[in-house]
Amino acid sequence: KAFCAPACTRTMSVVEDQESAKQAIRRASSFSRQKKNRGGEGKADQDYTEDSLANPKSLAEITSPEDKLNEVVAQEAVELFDKGNYDEAGEKWWALAEHARAHGNKAQECTALHNVGTALVMMHEHAEAVTCYNKALQVALEAGDKDAQVELYECLAWVYRELGHAQHAVECLNSLMMLHEESANLSGQVLATCGLGSIHDATGNYAEAAGFYEHALELAKRAGDEKVVARVLGDLGTSYVQVSEFEKGVECYEQALKMAIAEGDRDREMRTYGNLAIAANLRERDEEAVSYFEKTVALAQELSEPATETRARADLALVLRALGRVDEAIASLEKAVELARAHSDIVAIGEHTAQLGVTFLKHKEDAAAAEVHLAKSVDAWRECAGLLRAQHCETRVSASARNADNLETAEFFDARLDAYVLRQMALVALGREKEALALAEESHALATRELLALGGKDHREVGQLLQAGMESKVMPVDAQLDAAAISAVAADAHATLVMLTLTGDNEALAWVVSPDPAAEIGFRKLEMSAALSAAGCSSVVHAVSRLHEAMGAQASNIECRGSPPDKEAAEAAAADAATAATTAREMLGALHAALIAPLDALLAGARELVFIPTGVLGLVPFGALGADGAPGAALIGSTALCVAPSVAAFDCLRKRARGADGASGALVVGNAQPLGSLGLKALPHAEEEASSVAEQLRAAGSFEPKLLIGAEAKARAVLEELVLRPPALVHCAVHAQPKCLALTPTATDDGGDEEDDGLVHKDQVHLTWLQSHPTVVLSGSHSGGGDLCEDGVLGLPRAFIAAGARCVLSSMWAVPDESAKRLLTAWYRHALSADASSLAASLRLATLEAAKRADGSWEEPVHWAGFTLLGNAPTL
Repeated sequence: KAFCAPACTRTMSVVEDQESAKQAIRRASSFSRQKKNRGGEGKADQDYTEDSLANPKSLAEITSPEDKLNEVVAQEAVELFDKGNYDEAGEKWWALAEHARAHGNKAQECTALHNVGTALVMMHEHAEAVTCYNKALQVALEAGDKDAQVELYECLAWVYRELGHAQHAVECLNSLMMLHEESANLSGQVLATCGLGSIHDATGNYAEAAGFYEHALELAKRAGDEKVVARVLGDLGTSYVQVSEFEKGVECYEQALKMAIAEGDRDREMRTYGNLAIAANLRERDEEAVSYFEKTVALAQELSEPATETRARADLALVLRALGRVDEAIASLEKAVELARAHSDIVAIGEHTAQLGVTFLKHKEDAAAAEVHLAKSVDAWRECAGLLRAQHCETRVSASARNADNLETAEFFDARLDAYVLRQMALVALGREKEALALAEESHALATRELLALGGKDHREVGQLLQAGMESKVMPVDAQLDAAAISAVAADAHATLVMLTLTGDNEALAWVVSPDPAAEIGFRKLEMSAALSAAGCSSVVHAVSRLHEAMGAQASNIECRGSPPDKEAAEAAAADAATAATTAREMLGALHAALIAPLDALLAGARELVFIPTGVLGLVPFGALGADGAPGAALIGSTALCVAPSVAAFDCLRKRARGADGASGALVVGNAQPLGSLGLKALPHAEEEASSVAEQLRAAGSFEPKLLIGAEAKARAVLEELVLRPPALVHCAVHAQPKCLALTPTATDDGGDEEDDGLVHKDQVHLTWLQSHPTVVLSGSHSGGGDLCEDGVLGLPRAFIAAGARCVLSSMWAVPDESAKRLLTAWYRHALSADASSLAASLRLATLEAAKRADGSWEEPVHWAGFTLLGNAPTL
């Protein structure tokens, strides 16, 4: 079974101090620090400047001269907080806030709520902290307490940034700036302006960030605070460096360094040397960078700053390696790892052991030594995964939630999966391909696999899992599949599994696992440069981007589900339609030559294929890959296929039984009437599609369809059906965009403004649990789209399988309204027939049938190639 027998049980932790490890993960997971730390040949490029927004750790004092009991409780709360008992401290402050509200004491209520928010921050419960801080802010606004407003806007700006809600953070900082301008507080204006700069920096708007820091520098000079001037110079210098204005950046750094030395500010001197080193490294002045990094290391040792010393030694190693001083680089990295272990910095251990691994693999050509170091890095990431999982479980228990997304895990590992890839490369170099396959499976869709394992468990069950993990250090959902277990899944599903791992711009590892237990697992190293360059592409990413752009250009000239009509774009697209169609076919052919042709011998005779892609390969329409772009000549012309996040995830989805709770309902939604301001046209063919689907389901006798058309297709009604009466099948033929369905808004009883916008987002789906395990069909444009990361595409399909669906049919790009109706009605006809073998097989037959139009226009891939089946099932 997918989540039972662990391939490796860990009894020893990578670090001794688990609390320090958790803090390291929280620092690394910060929105402001989400830069990919790749285990490849990159440069040191993350600055050494201080955070412009302060972490809200300070407490506001509560005094109650009229009520000594309250004062005692407040003191007890402070003592609990100081001991790290944040939960208990927060409960006491909450009680004080309730008492203050009942007696009309707004000052005490505001302070107590402020402290509850800070306790939640320390517990890493940022979303809940936002709620408390906002309640406190409302009280402060009602009371006219400007000082409290300043503190709360500062706290909210920091928390919103950590949550990735940049716009909310900017709004708080703008309000903060107005307060400081009213009181003529120049120092406060400087900090607020720097905060705005840091938000723009964190979101990649470096030029805008530089503008804010330039203004902050003017304010700091007017305030006459030399320390603040030096700090802002460091921030401004970093912004210049990030937009490649190196001369300006270095000038700022040198001014800051001069001021730090004059003032004896050794900490700022240390940070500035680090920033000068990075600027030199980015300008290919590696010897100069070495000198600055060595000064950073020396000052870090003098100031007893192990975190900075660890990082500087690791950055120094990258420069030494680039200079060919590989042995010195190894020594520097080994010292960095030693320091990280001494301080239980598990993230630094994972990153620096990965760098040791790549150094041995690519610079010493010693795969055996590389594998040892990369195994240590993978162990560190496994422990991080366990800690993040425990954090996710704690959140679900505290919220009494049956389901919730785990984006923090996905985002954390999006930047840190290279150790897994590099170790796969080392294992392959050592001839240990089956071990590499097991590691590829472990690294595929780690966060999604976790959601599937925890899906549907109530907070009590999750609490039991959490307790079991605390006692054994391995939660029951930690289990992984080895090569033998992967082969068993293939045999049980009667499907050929194709596991893919990208190892570079034009290289990949591919395993083909036959359903025949006697067959050997096939393996190929894919060298794709020749196939891709023949089509004018520099990389897989380039080919996939051109494919999606071409499909978008074609779709602009067709009535589609999801975008408002654009007459100018349509006219331009009509002129370029032939060119776009040619480009699309070329890209599909190039990707076939790169990814499929080398596997032809291994795939021969396969009845059904399950592709398990990674990264950008998750945007490849595998069924459409072929020489000329016609469905008959494409892969889907001969073989049924689907995709899955991982083998374990595929097995979990396959074993979900339709209507597990006895449900036989089907929710069919068509041609909703979205908010007028969205400018979306009616979809007559989507309405016909929905009506036809409902009729087919009713005629089949195994479903009781509920049809919601037009004004009845309200977002609220759909969500109520999903939550209160989970159906065995969900079909939505509506306008859509990545991560969102556009349904009919709910009007107020008096006919005024709408109560909601009619949009159903993936986050709402994540909060539901569909115990009926439905098949879900999303036949709207880009319904399969979302944010691409190493965990896969974070969109509606992932949300639905996390919410209990057993498979999801969606589209990668715009869905033409008329041709989609033909394809989907054909799919249901085949899927409901007595001889249907699987939903993937039915999709193959429907695609071939729907493309047969008299004028041949629907053979163009834009009409059929985007539809992708996530998971598979024998029948509807």
